[in-house]
Parts: sequence; structure tokens; C-alpha cells
Amino acid sequence: MTRNFIKRKSTKFLITFLLTFLIENQISWADTVTSESQLIVAANTDSPGVIDLGSNITMHGQLAPTFSGTLNGNNYTITLAPTEADPASTVAAPLFGTLSSGSTINGLNLALDGAATDGVLGQGILANSVEPDVTILNVQAQGKISTESDATPVGGLVGTNRGKIENSVANVVVSGGTKVGGLVGSNSNTGEISNSLTIGSVSGNHQVGGIAGDNSGTFLNLSSQGVVNGVGTDS
Repeated sequence: MTRNFIKRKSTKFLITFLLTFLIENQISWADTVTSESQLIVAANTDSPGVIDLGSNITMHGQLAPTFSGTLNGNNYTITLAPTEADPASTVAAPLFGTLSSGSTINGLNLALDGAATDGVLGQGILANSVEPDVTILNVQAQGKISTESDATPVGGLVGTNRGKIENSVANVVVSGGTKVGGLVGSNSNTGEISNSLTIGSVSGNHQVGGIAGDNSGTFLNLSSQGVVNGVGTDS
């Protein structure tokens, strides 16, 4: 009897210890997320690590203001919908505010929910800004986007790019004021964009381009098939 009691106490202690260790070190039992709530928790930890999508997910509002991990879309789609906090809203938010240095987005599709009739309000459907040493690979975005300020760069995928974008497609209607592009609004001197395509129309007042409204970085093997309307067309 005493031996069995000690054994049960030891097992209980071990389980408690393991659970505490997992929580304190932000380690998940599962590698794959299949719901909006799981994705929000995984993306907003201090050290997100690698997140694998295991199904299509509808995101109500922005996923994270900053993200420093790896998101493997596995060719699933995240659909951007208006926030549930405002049932009357007809706009969605970019998936991320800023992609921090070291982060990677791979194999992800982005689309708009039917309730977002006015599209995304922000600088890029994927992210407003991308820092150096970020890789965006095999990402496709569909929909439309506009920005609140005519002075803010806006692009179909990213507003301001300082990282690397490869093998990506933006089928997005983009409208803004200055630095308006089918893929990115502004591509900085550290920005690299290669083997990518834009399809949607682009319109603005100044520095408007099928790929980027403003470019100081590197372009390689790009194609823009949409109509571009604006003064001071760049690239």
C-alpha cells in the first residue's frame, strides 16, 4: 500500500513538473495549428519558433503586431475578416504589423472574407513593414487594399520591404497616395524581390508602380500584368 502511494505521488509530481516546464518555456505539445485561437496563441508568444498550419483558417483582425518566428502555411489559406468586436466593420487588417528580423513566411495563401467588402485597410495584406533578414517565400495574396494616409507606402503584399521576397504573387487591387505598388509600396536598399508576379490594378498620386512604387533595392525576374495609374510611375 505504501509503495503504491509513493508511486502515485511521484507520477503526479512528474506530470506537474512537465506541465510547468512546458508552459514556462512556451513549448507546445503540437507542431500544427488548425484554429484561429491556436494561431493567435502561437504567434504572440515571446519566442514563436516554428508554426505549421494544418488547415485553412479565418482570421478576425490582425494576427500579431510583430512576429519573429517561422510560419509555414503548407499551402493553406488564411482568410482575413473584419474584427468580431465591430460587427458593422467592412474592412480587414493586415495579417501582421511588422515582420521582425529573422522571421520567415513560407507557402501561405491570403484571401479576403466576403464581409470585408472594402478590403484591407493598412499598408500590406501580409504585413505593413518587413525588417532586414526576413524571408517571404511562396506567398500568394488576393483581394484589395488601401491606406488611411496618402503619405504611407502601400503594396499588395507588403507596405515597406527591407527583407527578401521570392516566388510570390499578389493579385490585389491597390490604391493609395504616394509609394503605391502592386507587390510592395517601398523597397529599401536592403530589399530583394525575385521571381514574383503582380496581377491587380494599382492607382495612386505619386510614385506608383506595378511591382513597387519606390525602389532602392534589388529586382530580379519580375512581372507586372495589372493596369497602373498614377503620376511619377516607378517600377
